[in-house]
Amino acid sequence: MRIIAGKYKGRALYCPRGPEIRPTSDKARGALFNIIGPSIIGAAFLDMFAGTGAVGLEALSRGAASVYAVERDTPQVARKNAEACGAGSEEGYTLIQGDFFAEARRMRAAGARFEYLFADPPWDKGLEEDIIQAAAPLLAEGGWLVLELNKRTAPPDGGPYGLALKDTRRYGEATFHFYYDSGLPRKN
Repeated sequence: MRIIAGKYKGRALYCPRGPEIRPTSDKARGALFNIIGPSIIGAAFLDMFAGTGAVGLEALSRGAASVYAVERDTPQVARKNAEACGAGSEEGYTLIQGDFFAEARRMRAAGARFEYLFADPPWDKGLEEDIIQAAAPLLAEGGWLVLELNKRTAPPDGGPYGLALKDTRRYGEATFHFYYDSGLPRKN
C-alpha cells in the first residue's frame, strides 16, 4: 500500500495483516481521487473510520487544506502512516482517536464543516444510515459524502438528511456511493 499522487507520492504505508483492518485498495483510492479531481485542492476533508489513514493522507497529499481522520480501534496504524508521510498538524493533518458518532456530535456543536467526507465503516454492521444521519450536518454547502460499502450492501436513502445519491462506482468488493448536499431540508 502506498500514496498514489501528490506531495507524498510513493510513500509506503503500513497495514497490519489480519481481519481488524480492511484498507481501501490503491486502485480504488486512485479512482476515488480521479473522480474528485482538483476540487480537493484547498478543501476540508473528514476521513471517518480512518483505519490505516490512507484515504485522508491521500487527500492531504493531493492538496486538501485540512484533513481530520477519526479512528477508534486502530489509531496507532494511522498515526504510524502519518509519521511516515511527515503529516502532522503543521501540514493540516489531525488524527482523532475516538468513536465517529461521538466526534460528529462534538464537531457539529463546534460548527465544523467539510467539503468532503469519506466513510469506510466496518462492513455488515448496519451502520450506513446512522453514518449518513451523523455526517450530513457536517457537510459544507455543496459538499460531498462518499460512503464505501460492500458491493452487496444497498446504499441508504440520503433524502431525509438533505443528501442525494449522485453516482455509484464499484471496485472489486468495494462500492463507492457519492452523495451531495442537495440543499433540501434535513431531518434532525
